[in-house]
Amino acid sequence: MTFQSLQYHEKDGVATIVLNRPETFNALSIQMGWELLDALKRCAERKDVRAVVITGVGQAFSSGGDIRGMRDALEGDVLAFFLKLTKSVHDAILAIRELPKPVVASINGVTAGGGLGIAMACDLRIASDAAKFNTAYLNIAASPDCGTSYFLTKSLGHFKATELFLLPRNIDAAEALQLGLVHRVAPAKELAQATYELAARLASGPTVAIGRTKQLLNSALQSDLAAQLNQEGWSIAQSGTTEDFREGIEAFLAKRASRFTGR
Repeated sequence: MTFQSLQYHEKDGVATIVLNRPETFNALSIQMGWELLDALKRCAERKDVRAVVITGVGQAFSSGGDIRGMRDALEGDVLAFFLKLTKSVHDAILAIRELPKPVVASINGVTAGGGLGIAMACDLRIASDAAKFNTAYLNIAASPDCGTSYFLTKSLGHFKATELFLLPRNIDAAEALQLGLVHRVAPAKELAQATYELAARLASGPTVAIGRTKQLLNSALQSDLAAQLNQEGWSIAQSGTTEDFREGIEAFLAKRASRFTGR
């Protein structure tokens, strides 16, 4: 499969997806949305992929929706344009959340609008100290998309999310770390290595158990306690049937490091 707006490569069990429209600061297009979805499907299907990194080329992770594309859409059916754009990117965001493998956002620069939604959909976020974050929607009289209203409300609370949407501003990496938007900040020159080390650690972990943990965390956002306890019971019982669980138990009792294979 050939991608036009992405780069894709695999190494040591880690698939890296690079948003690749540097001339637009990796702005989201309909094509990019579908290609991102296709790349994530590839990650799901390939058993030797055990962790995924999403990042951007150049000075941006993603600046959000393609403003020039929006301007062109004003001359035609703007409603159809936005429905196609959001369908493509929203399907990719759901694929990130549903992928039974860990996904890391390596945030190398500007992250705004829908780009922020993609970053927040990832399981972990590591940012360059040069990264900037902005909801940005109201700057062009647009309302939120790409799950930003969901992720920011869930992670920051209703009132802080309201502030960031109604009073959009640049948030630097240090403040993003303080708010919990990212879990780690690295110097710009060290971001690639720090990302690789994090992804490699995840890729060497118990992949099936990680996938089940993601599933439980997703369901916890809307389950009651009884339903969550029931799902946890079934999940840990199924985990007990894996090769990695047996390895984990034997390694613990032998007081040695586990050697997980993802099975």
